[in-house]
Amino acid sequence: RLVNEGSSTTPSFRYDGHLDVGGGYHLLPAFGDLDADGDLDAIVGTWSDQLRIYRNDATDGSLLLNFVDSTSIVLSRGRNATPTLGDIDNDGDLDLFVGESSGTINFYENTGTPQSAEFTLVSDEYGDFDIGRRSLPVLRDADGDGDLDMYVGSESDGVVLFRNDGSRASPSFVQATKLDVEEISFAAPAFADLDGDGDDDVLLGLGAGGLQLYENRKR
Repeated sequence: RLVNEGSSTTPSFRYDGHLDVGGGYHLLPAFGDLDADGDLDAIVGTWSDQLRIYRNDATDGSLLLNFVDSTSIVLSRGRNATPTLGDIDNDGDLDLFVGESSGTINFYENTGTPQSAEFTLVSDEYGDFDIGRRSLPVLRDADGDGDLDMYVGSESDGVVLFRNDGSRASPSFVQATKLDVEEISFAAPAFADLDGDGDDDVLLGLGAGGLQLYENRKR
């Protein structure tokens, strides 16, 4: 965990220890409110085919993650699970997409409620995603049209944008372009406005460790 001790326009990050999400190799978290209590819970991908669910029991806005389950979400193919959460069907709860070692995307619909998530596998070869190996998806509205698009990192092809040409309730993804960043191996993208200028910058996790920051200077 890196804590920003700078400001909203000039960040300065300090290492503040690890999140308590158990042991293992290649842990990758996705955060979202899975029980409608107003804080961020977590689903953590691992090098295996299992994903771990953690409930945030903090009451002060921080993270206090308590283990819930590691058997309800198991990949039907591949390993190296890389989750991302988002309401892809506009029904008010968070659905789950998971990348994995063979390069496909797994889609789990949330068939529960906003208060009690329950993920049901719809497809382990979702859409026409073809990025080679080690898919790592991130849901984000890339074009400001109100629906969720998907960026997918990969083993050797950088980060590819799949634009949602459908709607908020019925997505249809079409490969659009590559993100204009270095084509690093095992690219793990994350987006946030780190300089307070109103647009999202890009942090790339690197396969060999470390981070690369790309400032969004589009006006």
